[in-house]
Amino acid sequence: MLRTFLILTVAGAEVCQMSWKSGEGKGIDDYLVNQCRRNGQHPPTSVLGALVAQAKPFIETLTPTALDLGLVVTELQKVLIPRPLQVLLCKQLAGRLGVRPSVLEEAAAAREKEADSKKLMVEPDPEPWPDPVDGALLLKEIATLI
Repeated sequence: MLRTFLILTVAGAEVCQMSWKSGEGKGIDDYLVNQCRRNGQHPPTSVLGALVAQAKPFIETLTPTALDLGLVVTELQKVLIPRPLQVLLCKQLAGRLGVRPSVLEEAAAAREKEADSKKLMVEPDPEPWPDPVDGALLLKEIATLI
């Protein structure tokens, strides 16, 4: 869920989380069907509207626990986030998780450093072959080898 939140946020979405009691359905489709059956006088749009009205911004669903902090750090290292948005997100997430924003920014920066080091390890473009190459013949030779 955290990765989905980060990806959707990077794409510009406002991400909220809807919740209901586990006995009311596993997914939103089960929930809607069960609510409409239980309370037939309300159309499905009213049931969905009530659910959306009770939705919380995703960040508010995080708790200041080692588990949530660990998950946030792990996901920040996996999702490429533009730097200005990264700073803003780290500030918001840090406030909710009870840590300094710099802790999360350092975790996100670790991904950037790793990506930069991989860029440095890429071989430079090889020199072109000095003579013209017959592509059909080359493919035939490769196929023969295989």
